[in-house]
Amino acid sequence: MTAQLVDARTGGQVWSNRYDRPATDLFKVQSDVTEKIAATLTGYEGAVAEAERSIIRRKPPTDLTAYESYLLGMAAKHGGAGGGVTKEGLDEAERLFRKAIAIDPQLARAFVGLAYVYEYRLEFGLGTPADNQAKHMEAARNAVRLDPNDGETQLVLGHAFAYHGMSDQALEQFARAEALAPNNADLLILIAWYIPQFGQYDRAVELAEKALQLNPNYPYWYNQELRYVYFFGRRFDKSVKYAKRVTDPFAMHYAYLAAASAMIDDMAGAKAAAAEVLRLDRIGVSRNI
Repeated sequence: MTAQLVDARTGGQVWSNRYDRPATDLFKVQSDVTEKIAATLTGYEGAVAEAERSIIRRKPPTDLTAYESYLLGMAAKHGGAGGGVTKEGLDEAERLFRKAIAIDPQLARAFVGLAYVYEYRLEFGLGTPADNQAKHMEAARNAVRLDPNDGETQLVLGHAFAYHGMSDQALEQFARAEALAPNNADLLILIAWYIPQFGQYDRAVELAEKALQLNPNYPYWYNQELRYVYFFGRRFDKSVKYAKRVTDPFAMHYAYLAAASAMIDDMAGAKAAAAEVLRLDRIGVSRNI
C-alpha cells in the first residue's frame, strides 16, 4: 500500500510512504496503517505542520492569522530549523503565542504553546521559578477552560500539576489526555517522560513503545525521552541504544548513559561516558535536566 499527501493548490507532493503488510486480516491492516499515517502526518514536526509552516513563512507578518502565529510559535519554541531550545527561541515563541491570543482569545492551542514556554524556562533555569510556575499553571488552565476535549490541553495541565508536586492531579490529567488522543505519538511519549517520577515505570515503557509503533520515523527529540523512560524501566540496553542517538548531548545525558552502560556490563562504555560527564561539567555546559 502506498499513501501520498499532495498539495491540491500546486500539485506538489508533501509526503509519501509505502506500507508492506501480509494481507491476512485486511481490517487489522487498515487500522494499523491508518494509525501510522495519522501519527506521521500530525504532531509538532509532522508533514502537515511543516508544509503549513513553509507556506506561512512566505506571508507578510501583518497578514498572519491567529493559527498561523501559533504554528510559527511552535517552530520557534522547538528552536526553528536548527533545532534545540534557546532563550531567544522561547522569547520569540512567547511573542507569537501572545499575538495569536490577541487575534483570537479563544484559541486554546496558543495557551498550550505558552504553557510549554514557561515549562521550558523552568526546565532550563531561565527567569524566576515562582513566576514561571504561576504563568505555567495559568496558561495550562486557560487551555483546558477553552477546549477541555483536546488531549493537548489536558496534557499541559498535567505537566503543570507535576511541576507543582500534585501527583494525583497530574496522573488524572495524563489519563484524560491519553483517552482523548490515544494515537497521538507525541502526546504519548511526553506522558511516558513524566510518569516515572510517580513510580509508573512499566506504564511509561508501554506508552513509549506504543509511540514508537505509531511513529517509527519519530523526530530527533524522542531519543532523549526514550533513554530516560527505558532507564527507569530497567531496560538498560534500550536506554543505551537511544542515548547514543541523542543529538547535542550534555553532561546529565552522559551520566544516564554511563549508568545504563554499567548496568549491562559495558564498563568501557560506562567509563567513556563518565569521562564526558567530567569534561562537559568542567567547561560549564552541563544543563540540569
